[in-house]
Amino acid sequence: MRRPSSPQRRVFANRPHRLLRGVSFLCCWLALSCGYRFIGANPRTIACMWPVENLSNEVGAGQVFDAALRARLGQVGGGAPGSGGAVEGQSCLHARLLQVSQAPLLSYEGRITQLRLSAVMELRWEREGLGPLRVTESEEFGYGADILLTEASMRAALVRLAEKTAQKALEHMQMQWP
Repeated sequence: MRRPSSPQRRVFANRPHRLLRGVSFLCCWLALSCGYRFIGANPRTIACMWPVENLSNEVGAGQVFDAALRARLGQVGGGAPGSGGAVEGQSCLHARLLQVSQAPLLSYEGRITQLRLSAVMELRWEREGLGPLRVTESEEFGYGADILLTEASMRAALVRLAEKTAQKALEHMQMQWP
């Protein structure tokens, strides 16, 4: 019979602790290797956003792009989704929707099967005085047999287009504006 203080007994007694340390090291390594990092407060974060100015011919597109841009800013941590006006000493984002246009896409038989919706949006950061940033994005949607189906499909494409444009605009903004 072996004594409890034998070296082999201590090795078996320490295995759960070694396993726990190994698992915790593996979890930390995975968390740090997948692109997440701990960052401090950025003094150049966007604190507020003016409503999107709609200069296009598409009625109601400004509200759709405004909601998408505010939601994306809230996810990135730029500002509160409901922040609308300028606050003293904080940087505000100005966005203008310059153009929303439709163009038919012809199939090989010469029939219109899909339409392409394109948008051009311009962003300007007020406090830093940086030049405007223009973003162009497009989305395709199906041409319905009925005008109501086509209109519903176009509205859904407009929402998808606004989300894609807001994401691309914030990515370009982070890359170009220090």
